[in-house]
Amino acid sequence: MIGVLLVDDDPLTLELHRAHIERVDGFEVVGECAGANAAVAAILDRGAAAATADLVLLDVTMPDGSGLDVLRHIRARGSEVDVIAITGVRDADTVHKMAALGVTHYLVKPFAFATLRERLDQVREYRERSAAAAGEATQAEIDALLRSSLPTVAAPPPKGLSP
Repeated sequence: MIGVLLVDDDPLTLELHRAHIERVDGFEVVGECAGANAAVAAILDRGAAAATADLVLLDVTMPDGSGLDVLRHIRARGSEVDVIAITGVRDADTVHKMAALGVTHYLVKPFAFATLRERLDQVREYRERSAAAAGEATQAEIDALLRSSLPTVAAPPPKGLSP
């Protein structure tokens, strides 16, 4: 089971994310945080239930700090938890910084449940491939592992048809 920590300052968004996670087999919500400071504390506090989180769904803008602040703090303290940024922030600089800090995916609100489910499936596949890789890996195994963490890109529809 993959434990998920939800981080967002909007209670309705937390409720929606919880409902989405409950619909996907193999994932369970292990905690919720309404701000950046609470998220850092929950991720780094090994005694807390949220510290069992394998994945964090992280908002970028919160009243007491940003998702960037959260990532900087947890990475500086050695946390390797997987993170999916879920935000309305679209600027390229923020996306670049979040990627440099190791977000697995970056979803722009609003998005369809199917999009989140696809990203969760990719996280699951990546974790399974990582666990199965024992010892030294071949180049093909490394390529497959890295490919499993990338979103699939649908081919554009034929000329004259819209998506």
